[in-house]
Amino acid sequence: MIAIAGGSGYVGRYLAEALSIRDDILILDRRVPVFPLAGNIRFVETDLAEEDLSAYMTDVDTVLHLAAESDVRRMESSHHDTYLTTRSIVDAMEVCGIGRLLFFSSSAVYGNNGWDADEGTQCDPVSEYARDKLRSESLILGTDGIQSAILRFSNICGGAVRHGVVYDFCRKLDQDSSHLEIMGNGRQTKEFLHIRDCIRAVEHTLDAGLEGVFNIGNGDPVCINDVAGEVISAMGLRDVSVNATGGETGWEGDVARCRLDSSRFASTGWKPCFSSLEAVRDSVREHMSINGRGVN
Repeated sequence: MIAIAGGSGYVGRYLAEALSIRDDILILDRRVPVFPLAGNIRFVETDLAEEDLSAYMTDVDTVLHLAAESDVRRMESSHHDTYLTTRSIVDAMEVCGIGRLLFFSSSAVYGNNGWDADEGTQCDPVSEYARDKLRSESLILGTDGIQSAILRFSNICGGAVRHGVVYDFCRKLDQDSSHLEIMGNGRQTKEFLHIRDCIRAVEHTLDAGLEGVFNIGNGDPVCINDVAGEVISAMGLRDVSVNATGGETGWEGDVARCRLDSSRFASTGWKPCFSSLEAVRDSVREHMSINGRGVN
């Protein structure tokens, strides 16, 4: 059985659907899943940081740890939702004798060192979110008896994404299709990894029995101005006034530029199928479909 900690949201949905073909799935989360559960997907409502998870994990052999405070601006909840959750999961794994853990880390751990960063690049996190991801990595890697893979993903996009800049742009344009505000100067440049490539990376990690730290991106960074233009075009809008608020980043804890060197992971036999703008377009199409609007 595979346990997906923090599996009720966006990434958890696609993971549970894909992995349920090969194994029974247990979702542990304090939120009820936003998607229907197939016959071999079970959900347990729990505060991952507060409860003894070993009571639920007796039949589990692999844990996928997604749980985190995903909004870098919510600093007050990051320690609880990210690091304390990691500690609780590791404790339960030791009690139950579970030996396999995949941890969803982030390119954010590199901070402003993220351009062409490989796994040996010095980590210099600039947000509590990133600091707690890095603390979690250290805890996991320092725990004996756990075969772990630390997956440092770039920005995940595509499909029914419910957070991040693409979702934010879609919501703003839903409210006012004549105007779009960009936080920062619009020249921030990042990769957008398609959710399907993310899921394939997880399946590859499991199948290959990989251990260690891996960057996972598509090597295709795009600037936020271009993302805005792609969203506007995909929504079929014209004559949209776009303005940027200014500054190198959009908010405290944001990183202006990131392009991961993912060659180590690629050398194990994985490669991405989608570009960053393809991931953006797919998210817009899904957003419009969910909201009952025609897709451009």
